[in-house]
Amino acid sequence: MVRFSWQRILIGVASVNLFTVLYIWRTLDSRCSCGTFAVSVNHTVMKRMFENKIEKKPPPSFMLKTKSQLMHHNLPSGVESDVTFVLYEFECFEHDLEETVKHLSEIYPLVPVLIVSDFVPYPPLLFLRTMLNYNVQLISLDPGANKSSTMTNLYNFIKTKYVVFVPDASRMTSTVLSELLQFFLFLPHGHLAAARIRGQKSICFSLEVDLKRWTLTYRQNAGIKICDSLQGKHLLIWSTQQLLDLNQPLVQPFPEALFIQTTSRNLKVHISPEHLLSEGKLLFKDAHLREKRRMLDSHRRMNLYKKFGIKKIILPGNQVYWFGCEKHTSRCFGTVHNDMPEYLFQGRWTPPCCLENLRKTARHVFNILEKCEVKYWLEGGSLMGAFRSGDIIPWDYDVDIGVYADDVLKCEWLKNAQKQSIVDTSGFVWEKAREGDFLRVQFSQTNHLHVDIFPFSSRNGVMTKNTWFKNHPQDREFPEHFLYPLEKLQFVGIMASVPNNVKGFLELKFGKGAVDNPQYPVPSVLKIL
Repeated sequence: MVRFSWQRILIGVASVNLFTVLYIWRTLDSRCSCGTFAVSVNHTVMKRMFENKIEKKPPPSFMLKTKSQLMHHNLPSGVESDVTFVLYEFECFEHDLEETVKHLSEIYPLVPVLIVSDFVPYPPLLFLRTMLNYNVQLISLDPGANKSSTMTNLYNFIKTKYVVFVPDASRMTSTVLSELLQFFLFLPHGHLAAARIRGQKSICFSLEVDLKRWTLTYRQNAGIKICDSLQGKHLLIWSTQQLLDLNQPLVQPFPEALFIQTTSRNLKVHISPEHLLSEGKLLFKDAHLREKRRMLDSHRRMNLYKKFGIKKIILPGNQVYWFGCEKHTSRCFGTVHNDMPEYLFQGRWTPPCCLENLRKTARHVFNILEKCEVKYWLEGGSLMGAFRSGDIIPWDYDVDIGVYADDVLKCEWLKNAQKQSIVDTSGFVWEKAREGDFLRVQFSQTNHLHVDIFPFSSRNGVMTKNTWFKNHPQDREFPEHFLYPLEKLQFVGIMASVPNNVKGFLELKFGKGAVDNPQYPVPSVLKIL
């Protein structure tokens, strides 16, 4: 019995020792990762490999780094987890994407690289086949009918705090990114940081984005490092949240489209005075490729201005470019209802191209009437605009003038227009208005911007006419003495005929105080803010 008890005691002690060893071993094992590896496998890619649908190639040499090497690479603390590189500024037919991506992945292996294209790149970017399991992605913004919104939404691809736009064929040292990020973090909230490319032009502009007047105005700022817009290749750093808050985060031409949106939010771009990138491959050496790129940029710019509602561009040196209606196109707005054009409800005024074409039409009409010795004068809102600013009211859409009815027969264009529509040698259309007993001159057969000509007759010293508009309170008779004598006032770039005592005439028509208190045609519907 004693021997049996000692055996049981020995077995118990051995068991306790064994369990103690096992517990210590499992505890140490759970705290040490040196013997385990977490492997992320792209199962779709592996399946395709086994099915021989893609050629199995080893990763490029610049990707062959161990986990230890990556962790001890010369990376500033935190940078790799805070930024995403975006390559959007490139052309599919001439680029240096492969070497640019390799360069970025070499110096910042843990930073995601996102190649963004408006369409699926062609020729295809074959070098990406070797990078399927790395931090490089390609997305196309083309909204195909078979695409989910998640496939084109940048929210699903940029997960870092900051985004770095890297121009194609640029190179940087391993310290530039962290230094630029520090420069960026000291800027006012929402502003952008930029770094120049050595040897590339860098032009700083102030930019006025006047959406109410459909106009962009650029002025060059020589020697200034705080800009609204930049010309030339630059690396840009910005807050991802600010970028994704834009209506059009990525749209070509880039970054021109970006700067229009940031300027409209009063955000500036600051050029770092110290940090420079170098250029990689020299692109567009061939004249044919340069012309192809120029034509593409021109097409993109027209699409951009149409998307943003820009009709007029003023560049340094007062160079003006128009992107609106012309003589061979329709005007920029449709039929006007209740004297309130559609653009007023969009928070805008008359498109500048329409105003300019109205000016051309008015000058043409005045010139012909003066040659025919037809006595005319500005009426209604046109006279109000001349008195206030020497031009058309910024939200008006036609020009009104009065003439003596007896003078109509002096001018062949007016006389014949009473019978049929006539196109003169300059393409202007003279015709009888459909709305009443008055005449109209249109900019062209296609573009119906116009000058209305109202024939007045004198009756016992009072000027009257046959057609009245009940919804126009200012459309009323007036004493003839306002026309003796007629005076001249600046209007649409020339000296036009106006009644004498213009302010008195306008107050008779519109009421006291109207001259100094601008209002839209129907203020009860919409007021000027």
